[in-house]
Amino acid sequence: MKKAEEEEKERQKEKKEKEKRRHEAGTGARSKGRMEKREKDGGRKGVKEGRRKEKEVMEGWIKKRSKGKIEKRERSDGRMD
Repeated sequence: MKKAEEEEKERQKEKKEKEKRRHEAGTGARSKGRMEKREKDGGRKGVKEGRRKEKEVMEGWIKKRSKGKIEKRERSDGRMD
């Protein structure tokens, strides 16, 4: 009886350590190395930068269209751009 309880405690302890290591490394299957690399590169800055540029391009395009330099066109889904 006592041996089974000790084994159960040991399993629980190992489970906690495993969980702790997983959280240390990041979320889910991300490896610690990838997390460190991401921190070194400045996090998700690249994604934000891309979105910002895309937004600027769209704003410029909308301005040109409103001035009449670009005419409206129909998109593949039937909406007008």
